[in-house]
Amino acid sequence: KEFKATHGHTDVPASWRNQFLHRWVSKQRTHHKAFQDGKATWITEERIEKLESIGFEWKSMGTYKWKIRFGELRDFYNKYGVGPIPRTESQLYNWVRKQKKEYDKYISGEKTNMDEERMKALESTGFFDIYGK
Repeated sequence: KEFKATHGHTDVPASWRNQFLHRWVSKQRTHHKAFQDGKATWITEERIEKLESIGFEWKSMGTYKWKIRFGELRDFYNKYGVGPIPRTESQLYNWVRKQKKEYDKYISGEKTNMDEERMKALESTGFFDIYGK
């Protein structure tokens, strides 16, 4: 709760000074996934609800960073209109290219960080109108 209040997210990095917190967060995510998959786990619905009440994010694969970049994409489109990101915006340009690759992996059934939630978010910006599906 304190980490979330201070940093605005629950993606505790492996390099964080409190390794116990990083491991604890990782275990919560692992057991939540098992719970969702109907496997035996010690996590309960009550614990899940408590964690969600503080804004705990179940996905750690760069969720916080992804949301920041997505916000930058949305801001760019709001400012300049929907269109290809110029190479001069190197970080955003590279992120957009990665999203297209991740989408292609998702469609072909490969392991990827892309999911329905991210696809819907990208769709809402007109991303696929530019970069295709």
